[in-house]
Amino acid sequence: MSVYKQLFSIPGAARFSLAGALARFPMAMTNLAVIMMITSMYKDYALAGRLSAVAAVSFALMVPQLSRLVDIYGQAKIMFPSVLLSACSFTGLAITAQVGGPRPLLYLLTIVGAGFSGSIGALVRARWAYVLKEPGKLQSAFALEATFDEVIFIVGPVLATVLATEIHGTAGIFATAIISVVGAFLLLPQRDTEPVPSGRKPAPTTPSKPLLKNRTLLMLMVVYIAMGAIFGGLDVSCVAFASESGWPSGAGVILAAMSIGSLIAGLIYGARSWKPSILKLYLLGVAFLGIGCSILQFAPSVVWFIILVFITGSAFAPTATNVMTMVSQAVPSSRLTESMAWMVTASNVGASIGSAVGGQAIQNSGAHGGLFTVAVSGWAMVILALLTAPYLRKTRNNALRVL
Repeated sequence: MSVYKQLFSIPGAARFSLAGALARFPMAMTNLAVIMMITSMYKDYALAGRLSAVAAVSFALMVPQLSRLVDIYGQAKIMFPSVLLSACSFTGLAITAQVGGPRPLLYLLTIVGAGFSGSIGALVRARWAYVLKEPGKLQSAFALEATFDEVIFIVGPVLATVLATEIHGTAGIFATAIISVVGAFLLLPQRDTEPVPSGRKPAPTTPSKPLLKNRTLLMLMVVYIAMGAIFGGLDVSCVAFASESGWPSGAGVILAAMSIGSLIAGLIYGARSWKPSILKLYLLGVAFLGIGCSILQFAPSVVWFIILVFITGSAFAPTATNVMTMVSQAVPSSRLTESMAWMVTASNVGASIGSAVGGQAIQNSGAHGGLFTVAVSGWAMVILALLTAPYLRKTRNNALRVL
């Protein structure tokens, strides 16, 4: 683990990485907190589901726009007011729900709260890219952040559940608002590690190419949509499998097992240098995911299901690390935050598709129907990765230097 000591020995690195981890805790809490609050206050699961979908769409649409502004004007100048607006909106949402306020207001506050929350993970990864110049160390830094993400997704949902069930239905939302503001005030004032905004640099003589015309980014986004669909399908399928096994509360244990597998693999993966190229490692990780997603539906018991989910989950963090590393090599450094935000958007779009299709399959055929859609998403990711690999390899001497 000496590589992580080296990373944290860089001036300011430990401070911005840990502050960023705290600041993005709400990403693992907000959706569940909204659902639990609405079902508690309004006794309406349909309303909770619609608000969850609205939040996902608002986030997906706004994150790339906010991140583009961050690249131009700087993290602090854009994200301070944005996070404050988001926190105020979610606070207003909790108050409105507590008093049984009008439903249109719930939608409005959800749209603003989710839309202006921003991608804190993209901000942190952009800082790593700014302070690190060696590709090998950057890959380890991204692996570290992927590991932090897994810790957040282990603890966050549990924290949101405990707050909503043991304290008050609105407590989870209030907590996410407070955590987001505290995290932002710890991260954003750290100007020494903040990437230099492109707005402070001389204007280029030729107009910059739109990011979505970057073929490498587009290809990785398509693959990430399939990866997001795996996540979305697994969420609903794990709940259904646990319920059908007579252990409804076991869904949290199953999902935690997946995150723990990813966490451990991410730490191990980022702690050493690998001889194969990033592209080869990426393809191996995708293939492992495809195989893992395929065998889940054959688990004979919930214990075996937990074991298989743990093993399959071990491919998530390393694969995400390789994808983000390739993105960082494919785009101008001045637009890195926006690029990573587009990847987050792709993952969220995929998760929405995966959860919707998986939920309908479960409604028709039970948990195994949902797990079949997960397998389909897994192999869709494999096929897309293989189809795009020749282009990624071809760009070794251009945008991607991965071989």
